[in-house]
Amino acid sequence: NTGALMNALADRMQIRATSLKGLKVNTNDIQMAISNLKLQVSYASSEAGSAGEIGKTIKPDNGNKDQANKNKSALDQTKVKFQKSYSYLEAGQKEIANAINAFKAVTASQGVR
Repeated sequence: NTGALMNALADRMQIRATSLKGLKVNTNDIQMAISNLKLQVSYASSEAGSAGEIGKTIKPDNGNKDQANKNKSALDQTKVKFQKSYSYLEAGQKEIANAINAFKAVTASQGVR
């Protein structure tokens, strides 16, 4: 899933940041972006998990208006949870861009490749 790919990318970035830090390069901006990325992915995963749990409560209504109303409410809640999850993934994408820009800045300023 998208979150797992983003976490894998964060892990690879962390490896590179650690090697740069070993060269006495200031990696604070990189570290902040990686931390924020992992946090956003965690939030997205939590919201998606909640959506799945709410979705499990949906049952056939068989013409029962009370059950139909419960189902509609559950679907509405699920939609909101998935929208939140998506917004967290979008925020994570921005953190990926921030990390890349921070790597570029460090590379340019330090002459590191």
